[in-house]
Amino acid sequence: MVEGVPLPSRMGRLRLPTLCLITDRHQCGETELEAVVEAAIEGGVNVVQLREKDLSAGELFSLGMRLREVTRGKALLLINDRVDVAQACGADGVHLPENGLPTPIARWVMGRNALVGCSVHSVEAAAQAERDGADLVQLGTIFASPSKPDSPPVGPELLREVADAVSIPVLAVGGVTLENAAEVIAAGAGGAAVISAICGADDPKAAAKALVEAMTEAWNQRRAGKKA
Repeated sequence: MVEGVPLPSRMGRLRLPTLCLITDRHQCGETELEAVVEAAIEGGVNVVQLREKDLSAGELFSLGMRLREVTRGKALLLINDRVDVAQACGADGVHLPENGLPTPIARWVMGRNALVGCSVHSVEAAAQAERDGADLVQLGTIFASPSKPDSPPVGPELLREVADAVSIPVLAVGGVTLENAAEVIAAGAGGAAVISAICGADDPKAAAKALVEAMTEAWNQRRAGKKA
């Protein structure tokens, strides 16, 4: 910290509407995950959530270090669940599953300047996450998703209820595509978290750019509606 210059606030680094890429290297075909992430960032992704559950801690750390270089100065890097790996690779924060490490403990370990996100599935869980000090929540599954075929979609209505109940950003997750991205923003989301819409795309950069444009247009329309 430079003398007399405060550190940037955690949320001051999170641009809204947010497009978060949740990684799944198995959906990237023959393209390396790092290349997909780099292209997605060029298209407008501003948060990358490293979520590769089948990797060991050491493998996840190595991949996290490579993604740290790709994202540095361009996008925020969150590590899914593994607070130890997030700390070790200098990530911007951690994303916790609903039944994961308690948010206050993750905050204590990561420090006050780290971003802490939580997955939630109800209004009550979102409100509790906010009380516990989470900076953002991911709510899902909003639409039918190939990543979670056994999770029934909750639809935009629950998204609207959660967004009305909390003051922190709510990211829609699960089945968000170019066709419905504007719908989740209109329902009150602060952005979206996607996997296959980018990892499975032939052109990750173009896919990200189209999602950002659709969400930004819906975001501007929502803000204009509130001012009217």
